[in-house]
Amino acid sequence: MLEIEIKPIYGFLFIRLKGKLYRYNVDILNNEVITLIEKADIKNIVININEINFMDKIGITALKKCFKNNCFICLKENQKKMFKKVKNVKIISNEKEVINL
Repeated sequence: MLEIEIKPIYGFLFIRLKGKLYRYNVDILNNEVITLIEKADIKNIVININEINFMDKIGITALKKCFKNNCFICLKENQKKMFKKVKNVKIISNEKEVINL
């Protein structure tokens, strides 16, 4: 199961994901999040995947579609290697880092 929380805070769109992100529920991410980002032309995005406990290759690919010009991804230490080489994304360890910029 995938839970998605979307909140605008201080000029950023915070997207918090919880549960599993994989081939069987990736459409939820596509329909709710990616569509919103593209239609609203949102520039500042913070994606928090700290509470994702499973992600397959298809989930990772879908998540990368969310990355735009000023995108931050909040993740656990063991998730960092999956996103180190991704362009247009800054890796952070907690959401407060963005607010303090």
